[in-house]
Amino acid sequence: MIKNNYQRIKYYIQKFNTKRILILPILCVALLSCPVEGNNCFNAESPETPTQPSSKPSVDVPDTPTKPLPKPRLEWAPFDLKTMTELDKKGLCAMLYFNSDKDDCDQCRILKETLRDNELISLINDAFVPVKFPVDKCLSSDECKGLLKNRLFIKTIPTTVFVFKDNEAISYYAEGGLSVNEFKYFLLNKEELYNSCKRVKGDI
Repeated sequence: MIKNNYQRIKYYIQKFNTKRILILPILCVALLSCPVEGNNCFNAESPETPTQPSSKPSVDVPDTPTKPLPKPRLEWAPFDLKTMTELDKKGLCAMLYFNSDKDDCDQCRILKETLRDNELISLINDAFVPVKFPVDKCLSSDECKGLLKNRLFIKTIPTTVFVFKDNEAISYYAEGGLSVNEFKYFLLNKEELYNSCKRVKGDI
C-alpha cells in the first residue's frame, strides 16, 4: 500500500518502462500506410491556435491598468508525417501524448488537469515537442489498436511517452493520470537527458 506522496512517486517511477525502440520511424511508417484522404484512423485535427485580432489604425487611448500576461500553453505540433520526420531529422525530443476525450475515463481527466500547470507547461515547452496522438479515432480501428499495443507498446490510456535523444533514442513510458509533482519528478529524474533535450531545442 502506498502511504505517502514520496512513495507514490517512487511507485510510478518503477512503472515507467524504458524502451530503446524506434518509435518515431514506426509512427512515420504508420502514417505512410494510411490514405491521405478519408482516413478515419490517424487523421488528427491540427491543434488550435489563438485567432489573431485584425489590425486597426492606432488611436490615442487613456492609460489603463496593465493586463496580466497570458497563461502559457503547450506548443502542440500536429500529428503528421512532416512532424515525425522533422523530429527524427533534427534530433528533437518529443512528448507523445496518448489520451482520450471520453467522459468515462477518470485517469484521462486527471492527466489533462495536470498538464494545465504553468510550471509544468514551461518545463515541457523548453525541452520537448509535444504531439497529440488521435487516440479516440484510433480505437475505432482494429488495425490501429494493434499498432498501439504491439508496435508502440501502449497498453494503457492515458500514456505519455517521452522520446529522449542522446547517443540513441530512449523512450520513457508514463502510464495513467499522474499528478503535477509526479510528472515533474518523472521529467527531471534523468536530468542529464532533460538538459540535453533543452539544449537541442534551444539551438533550433
